Amino acid sequence: MFFILYGIQLMGEFIPFGLFRLFIPQLCLFFLIIFVKYTFYKDNKSKVPTLQILIFIFLKILEIIYVLIYDFQIPLKKTISISLIPLFYSYITILALEISIPLFWLGYKALVMYNKLKVHDIQPWLKKRYLLISISSFFLGLSSYANYLLPYEGGYEEVNPIIFMLIASALLVFSFGNLIAWVMPKSLKRHFNRKYKTNEDLVLTERDITDIFKEKLSGGN
Repeated sequence: MFFILYGIQLMGEFIPFGLFRLFIPQLCLFFLIIFVKYTFYKDNKSKVPTLQILIFIFLKILEIIYVLIYDFQIPLKKTISISLIPLFYSYITILALEISIPLFWLGYKALVMYNKLKVHDIQPWLKKRYLLISISSFFLGLSSYANYLLPYEGGYEEVNPIIFMLIASALLVFSFGNLIAWVMPKSLKRHFNRKYKTNEDLVLTERDITDIFKEKLSGGN
């Protein structure tokens, strides 16, 4: 749902103003939050996922208010007056936080998982999976702050192509990073495992491995 809605929201320029522009943009991040909740907090009573959802809803409401009152969008469809520049920057800040917080959260949780697993005798590609997710998530999260470089003039033709390339590249890094991480190619598995020697004295069933991951996800030692 994250990737489907992220793709759909890019069509906003070609769809008339209405409910689409109010609710679809950034809605994909809600599904990203749900994904992190059920991936890293399963059987965990932490209140962090609930807090993340509340923060997202609060920021989304603020975004909708700015769109309704000032008709802001990224990039601007018309040049704004000097008096609205501070409000435009506050709108960009809301969007940056709305986008970056869920992505930084995913990146942080994946990095924590990587650090927990790297000391265990399991195949390295399983560990690298979380490192790939973490790096790509931080990369896309940071790209949301490129909106501060957008001009006050309206229209796509006023935007520096480098900004578009930066944001598009960040999305590609995130998309392919997650694709490779979750659907690890066999050739890359072999590359990550090239120096790994199986401990023949340690025989783990699929159930054993599942229990180890479950324990780590729930914060066990």
